[in-house]
Parts: sequence; C-alpha cells; structure tokens
Amino acid sequence: MRVTSSAYYDNLTSQLQAQLGRQTHLQGQVSSGQRITNPEDDPAAMGRVLNAQADQGLVQQYYRNAQRALSINEASSAGVSALKDLSDRAGEIGAMTSGTTGKDAMQAYAKEVNQLMEQALQGANGKLDDSYLFGGTKSDSAPFAATREAAGQITTVAYQGAAGGASIAVDGGTEISPYTSGSDNGNFATFINNLGKLRDALNSGDASAVQAARGDLNTSETDLVNTVGDLGAVNTRLTAASSASAARFTNLQGQISTDADADLPSTIIKLNQAQTAYQASLQTGAKILSHSLLDYIG
Repeated sequence: MRVTSSAYYDNLTSQLQAQLGRQTHLQGQVSSGQRITNPEDDPAAMGRVLNAQADQGLVQQYYRNAQRALSINEASSAGVSALKDLSDRAGEIGAMTSGTTGKDAMQAYAKEVNQLMEQALQGANGKLDDSYLFGGTKSDSAPFAATREAAGQITTVAYQGAAGGASIAVDGGTEISPYTSGSDNGNFATFINNLGKLRDALNSGDASAVQAARGDLNTSETDLVNTVGDLGAVNTRLTAASSASAARFTNLQGQISTDADADLPSTIIKLNQAQTAYQASLQTGAKILSHSLLDYIG
C-alpha cells in the first residue's frame, strides 16, 4: 500500500511557496530595474550602494555651493565691469578737455561726471538677491556711504564694509571666496572720489587740475582691470570645481547602478525559468494529490 503522506504535502507546499517567492522577487527586479531592494538581497553590495549614495549627497552639496559661488562671482564681475565702463567715459571726458575748452563746456561735462559718480555709487552698493555684493562678510548693509553737500551733491564716499568676503567649500579640501577683497572694495571708493576730483576740476575750469584728476582716474582704472582679472581667475576655479562635482556624481551613479541595477535580459530569463518550474510543480502536485487512498490499495 502507498499513501500520500502529510510530510510529502508539507514538503510540496514549502517548495511551491519558495518558488512563488522567487517569482515575486524576480518580477520585482524586472518591474523596478533594481537587483537589490533589501539588505539581505546582497549585504556587501547594499553597503557599497549606501556609501555611494551618502557620497552623492555630499557631492551634490558641493556642486550647489559652487553654483552659488559662481552666481556671486559673475554678478560681482558684472558690477566691476560696469564701474570700468564709467571709468572709460570719465577718461574720455578728461581727454577732451584742455586749456582751450570753454568754461561752459567744462561745466556741462562736470554735470555728466556728477551723474557718473551717482551711477558708480549705486553700482558699488549693488546686490545679489538680498545681499550686498561688495561689503565682504558684512553683506546686510550698504558698504559705501556718501557724504553730500546741502544741495545733495556727493562730496566723498567711504567704504564701511568688512575686510574680506566669506569662502565657500566646493569640495572636501577646497574653499574659494567668490567675492572681491576688502582692498578691492576700498579701491572702488577711491575711484568714486577720483570722479569727484574730475568733476570739481571741470567745474572750476582748471585744465591742470583736470589732467591731475585724469592721472588718478588712470590709476583707478588699472585697479578695476586687475579686479576683473582676479574675478575671472576665480571663475575659472569655480567652473572647474563645479564640473568636477558633476563628474564625480555621475561616477558614483555608475557605481550604484553596477551594484544595484538588475541585468534585465538575464533576470527575465530567470523569471521565465522560475515560472516554468512553478507551473511544473503545481501540475505534479495536482496529479499526486488528486488520487484517493483507494487508488493505492492493491
């Protein structure tokens, strides 16, 4: 006499559950494209993935830092370039005036230079978002203060910002300041005051004083050109740092994909095999379990 034992039934049930679990696991890999979703799927690979994801988070922050620094740097560069444009115009006015220039013409030019001073002061107190660009670490108040006469005309401008700007971390061992230096900012005040010298010389009709003011403005223009160059060099460093962070993030993503992504063609084949084995087990079990005890009595 042969009988279908409880042990066989339990074994078949366990086998079917295991095969069904494997099917479900493979179906999840195919639908998600991920080889591992739980630590027990591959503990070593999961550890590498988690470490790489943590590194990605840090790299992302460095990239955002570099992008923010680039925005500050580019806005600062545009501001200083605008000051240089004003300096160029002041130089043209100074070059056009001489001992033969009439007093009325000089006074007309003086009015234009006075407007250049106002524009320069406004530019020197320029902002990016809600922060002053040229105040160093003291970015919450206007860095350049003007003293004015009773009629409202600027007499002098003084720098009242900080000695330097903040540095920003763009990778694990590098911090870069995208701001102009305190000495550069002080030079901006000197430039505006030199515009005042030219204005006053033109108003007085003193050609010699005009030429002296031109010399001071030439010095200021050299300072502005040097500042633009320094900002350009910083821009190059920030651009390189930003690109390096982007490349690092992509490399980490590749490492994560290598460990976590499923090989879809291979996984689909395994899924088909698992489904076939499961169906075969179901059919075999159904045939055996369909017999009654009498079928086994000789």
